[in-house]
Amino acid sequence: MIGSDRRANASRLPLVTAAGALASLLLAACGTPPAGAASAGAAPAAAASPTPIPTAAATPVVQSPPAGRNLIVNGDAEAGPGTDGETVAPNVPGWTRTGDFNAIAYDTNGSGNYPTPNDPGPPDRGRNFFAGGPNTDHSRAVQTIDVSDMGAALDSGRVSYTLSAWLGGYRGQDDQVQLAARFLSADGRLLATASLPTVLDSDRGGKTALLPRTTSGTVPASTRRIEIDVDMIRKAGNANDGYADDLALVLNGAT
Repeated sequence: MIGSDRRANASRLPLVTAAGALASLLLAACGTPPAGAASAGAAPAAAASPTPIPTAAATPVVQSPPAGRNLIVNGDAEAGPGTDGETVAPNVPGWTRTGDFNAIAYDTNGSGNYPTPNDPGPPDRGRNFFAGGPNTDHSRAVQTIDVSDMGAALDSGRVSYTLSAWLGGYRGQDDQVQLAARFLSADGRLLATASLPTVLDSDRGGKTALLPRTTSGTVPASTRRIEIDVDMIRKAGNANDGYADDLALVLNGAT
């Protein structure tokens, strides 16, 4: 019996081996490698591409007005030398002039012809001030300020302005300064005008003096340029004694 069982086991072994070989051939014919075996020369499977994360659209940058900064160039007449008043400065930086618009030095010699450093005027005055010049009825200076880079903020209708200056004249005369800011669109259309109150001899108490004047408001939407216009008007005497100093235009955004 023992010998009979050994022969029976031996006879079944070729059948098992043949069945395994047949299964391998069938798998190979179907292109499927046996379990646990890698196909020769097969490229590794590519990693799955990550799903892109959508990004939010960029928010446009709105440039706010430079709060507290004076936009007028050379509003204090200090960018060039001042004259003695009898001659006209060859150039007044920052301004386009007509007539004898002039920068004059405060009278430190006590001549009595022009304001002195001790007459009523700006507490922080420098060496010079603006005047209408000798022998002319009207003198004018204009400066155009480009504010197009602040267009988005200005178009909100929530930006305010403050226009200010020290204005005056000579004792006993109504020579005066008319100062205005004109708000213009990109195509030059006038949107609004802001003007400072005029200083007359009665305001000055019959003295040579410069007095503070100011006005405020809202910058109109669509403003892209602001034109500063200074007009000196002679009413008496030989010289045009309309005086101005410390001109300022300040924009402030809403808080």
